[in-house]
Amino acid sequence: TTKLWNDRHARDQVVPALKESLAKLGLDYVDLYLIHFPISTKEDGSPDTIDYLETWNGMEEARYLGLARSIGVSNFNASQIDRIVANSPVRPVVNEFEVNPTMTQEPLVHHCLSLGIAVMSYSPFGFLVSRDRPDAPP
Repeated sequence: TTKLWNDRHARDQVVPALKESLAKLGLDYVDLYLIHFPISTKEDGSPDTIDYLETWNGMEEARYLGLARSIGVSNFNASQIDRIVANSPVRPVVNEFEVNPTMTQEPLVHHCLSLGIAVMSYSPFGFLVSRDRPDAPP
């Protein structure tokens, strides 16, 4: 699995960004390629206006070219997922987002599963803030 960074959301940047990742990894393809975040940024980190549907079209191209066996998203909410499903013949196979005991996100989990989209969680134990800050609430 590798991810497309936020400053590479233009459709014509998606495949080249993946090819760069593949070269660094020494691979011909990845099993899963994810849009890291639905919001695009410029190279300096300032906001950009590239629509994630444009980015998704580039992801479809990467899959068509055989550079990614599967494509998905990360940190997308239910309405963003629905917009991709409504506007693309290829639906994400995965939505990766934070799920842990204090942030269960059950509605989003159920929504993804109802569409046949697998959920992949990150930070299953939260961010363990209290370990580094004894004054922080658990």
